[in-house]
Amino acid sequence: MTKSIYDQLNASGTIAKQRLVETFSGDALDTDRWELRSIAGVTGAMSDSVDGGYILTAGSGGNDRGEISFNDIGQFNLAGSVMIAVSKISSISNVNSWVGLLKARAQNASYGYIGNISTLSSTKLSLTTHDGSTSSTSSSTNNMDTDWHTRKLIFSTSGVQGYIDGVLEVDKSTNKPTGNAQPEVWVNGAGASSTHSVRYMECYNT
Repeated sequence: MTKSIYDQLNASGTIAKQRLVETFSGDALDTDRWELRSIAGVTGAMSDSVDGGYILTAGSGGNDRGEISFNDIGQFNLAGSVMIAVSKISSISNVNSWVGLLKARAQNASYGYIGNISTLSSTKLSLTTHDGSTSSTSSSTNNMDTDWHTRKLIFSTSGVQGYIDGVLEVDKSTNKPTGNAQPEVWVNGAGASSTHSVRYMECYNT
């Protein structure tokens, strides 16, 4: 007897867990999932280029910043989930950009991010976590550049692991985030116009 696709992909008797796969294709952002939030001077648009994905652009206003996220709909467990994103930045200076899972867009919300934070680590990619009261950052050995990279975060009860292009860069157990979270892509120009492009994102509960 032919089994369904679900039965072929999942063990018998199990219930599939929440999963997101986003390729950022088409002529517009899928607003049934994503919300663009410009806090100051950020615009978003689909790229008119092959495999260009979605581009967040921060102006040169000094602190232009914004994101795409699920508008505080938290479907992923910060104690047991995975986030994978393929993204790139246009500059390695005067810009903060990251991808990760965020509990809520509010002060002192739990989160885990991987990206570049120019004010904290001027040449290295970093993993930042927040436990709801305190945040901390660990730098990787991976130098920032403007190429496409696959960034992966594994969230568990013991902490967060950060991978770049399949290589474990940071294994962080301090300030472990907790709760339910949403995916987020962020850009923050710090005095110069900059972009953060994302062409693939996958999130799932483990």
